[in-house]
Amino acid sequence: KISLPVSLFVPCFERFAQTESLLMSLANADFTCQVILIDDHSSRPFEPLLSHFQNLEIVHRRNPVNRGPAISRNIGLEVASHGFVAFTDNDCCVSPTWLIELHKSLSEAPSPIAGVGGRVLAKGNDIYSRYYDFHKLLDPWYFRGQYYYITTANAIYRKHTVQAVKGFDPSVAQAGGEDPGLCFKLLNLGYAFGYNQDAIVFHDYAPSLLSFMRNLYRYGYGCYGQSKKHYRSLPFVESTTFGGMRG
Repeated sequence: KISLPVSLFVPCFERFAQTESLLMSLANADFTCQVILIDDHSSRPFEPLLSHFQNLEIVHRRNPVNRGPAISRNIGLEVASHGFVAFTDNDCCVSPTWLIELHKSLSEAPSPIAGVGGRVLAKGNDIYSRYYDFHKLLDPWYFRGQYYYITTANAIYRKHTVQAVKGFDPSVAQAGGEDPGLCFKLLNLGYAFGYNQDAIVFHDYAPSLLSFMRNLYRYGYGCYGQSKKHYRSLPFVESTTFGGMRG
């Protein structure tokens, strides 16, 4: 296995079986890295699950109260050992070479590139999963010759750039918008983003109409709010497509 100088952040709230699937995919991957798992005050502790993955370098923290994924990732940033920080979610599984691809892309990129994102493919084949895949809702968003954001389902950053903007916006209390918000703050400083289509994670979407509608609302509302708050001049900010679909 290739040992990478990367700290991987995974905010966790419930989803014990899905978290186990993610850790299994990391255990079977072609790389090793520091894994920082932040338990956002789940109903029961994660320690019994983590004990089955002694081969992984896991740093575990548990929030005393539920604080949301943005603050959880900021907590992870404080204990990260490496100069590259990567992100995925605990309802994802990674492909064997996922982080190798991301790290290679960013380490070879010029310094104005703050981060690189990859492809997020649906794990399932239900109608909702196929919709996410068709519209590439969690892939980096490319618009008029520029990537405007990459998502924390599949991303790597230079740690000092994330620290330069004080991490994720702690006012975002639930998932949806905090990752575009980070990118908008970095764009303000003149940074840019890249994309590697070979860096693949598989997202386990709930096959439920209610979950689907909630996700679209959170993505759109959160991203629109973060764009208004953090980015000085968005050419697409009045677009109903952006506000409703690509958050």
